Amino acid sequence: MTVAVSGNPTGTVALTSGSYSSGVIALNSGSASILIPAGALAVGNDTLTVSYSGDSNYIANSGTASVLVVPQGLAISGTAVTVAPGDVTGNTSTITVTPTGGFTGNVVLTAAITSSPSGAQDLPGLNFGTTSQISITGTSAGTATLTIFTTVASVGKLSYPKVRWYAAGAALVCFLLSGVSLRRRSLWQGLAMFVFIAIFVGGLSSCGGGSNSIVSNPGTTAGAYTITVTGTSGALTAQNTINLTVQ
Repeated sequence: MTVAVSGNPTGTVALTSGSYSSGVIALNSGSASILIPAGALAVGNDTLTVSYSGDSNYIANSGTASVLVVPQGLAISGTAVTVAPGDVTGNTSTITVTPTGGFTGNVVLTAAITSSPSGAQDLPGLNFGTTSQISITGTSAGTATLTIFTTVASVGKLSYPKVRWYAAGAALVCFLLSGVSLRRRSLWQGLAMFVFIAIFVGGLSSCGGGSNSIVSNPGTTAGAYTITVTGTSGALTAQNTINLTVQ
């Protein structure tokens, strides 16, 4: 705030508002500049009082002015997103962080799914990548990109070999047709031949493949989701929500 008195008076001025006081400031060429530190004034409507000490030519005097003090803060907004499961394009939201009350500093962004369809599976993944922290250096807003990952449904097949019940029967038939004579060979030799044929035929029947069992991944459930984005800078926190629709 600059206080000017015509005629280049001398003396001092002081600025007060509530519990704040600038202290005594000497005039220089009839004026004085007073810098009010951030946070020194109460948030809301304040009354500033300037007191002039006077000198040998000018009498002491004072004046008042009203100011509206806006707290330092952040406003967060984001664009809505509509995607199909598995989409890798059109799956980003632009997050805008707007400073208020002269705020400057680094803002760390995080995001979380805070609302989803009942029984939803494979919830969307969220990632800010390299834009999870943005720097506010003036009055201009900063932006970040939130990427949303969803999963497409997939179906796979798990195969297992068939073991046919008639393998042993086929082995027995082959054994009988082989002309093996139990009169000319010992019983143990015949049994050994039978076991060999059973294993061989059973192996052939197994190699034919078995019935399939379907294993399914349902993917990200369709419906409406809510994403809550939080910006944090020291003790200062701001939040807002983004609408996500999975088709």
